[in-house]
Amino acid sequence: DQGESWVALLEKAYAQVQGSYQNTEYGNADEAFDMLQASDADAWTGSFVPSQVRYVHLITALNDRRPIVATTFSKASAEARPILDQYRVSLNHCYAIVGVADGKVTLHNPWGHTHANVAFEHLPMLLQAISFGRAESATAGRHGMAPPKR
Repeated sequence: DQGESWVALLEKAYAQVQGSYQNTEYGNADEAFDMLQASDADAWTGSFVPSQVRYVHLITALNDRRPIVATTFSKASAEARPILDQYRVSLNHCYAIVGVADGKVTLHNPWGHTHANVAFEHLPMLLQAISFGRAESATAGRHGMAPPKR
């Protein structure tokens, strides 16, 4: 799926601004969105509680063509390890959220493999943050990064 290359471009641009990939190792996608889109990104951080309102917010953001990045924890708790293994989600990594349906959230891996379809209620065990960029109409062409077409 070539429509998700914006995640890799976001990471590369952020690494260039920071001086290297190593300098971005513990950064968050909302910091990259803030810097590259010249605006404050929305983010759910820490232990967010899955709720119907948050589920609908994800759907609305996708419908508005906002780029959404999910950042996984750098270390797994004993409780989270089986969930990570079940979905084959990598630690200390960013995924694009590209779909929400039937109580599941689709995580697209910018490495091009091991995409995951994760139950919404499992997200807090896997993710340290979910960051929302601005809508495509505000960013298309500005940095050469447009969110995926749906």
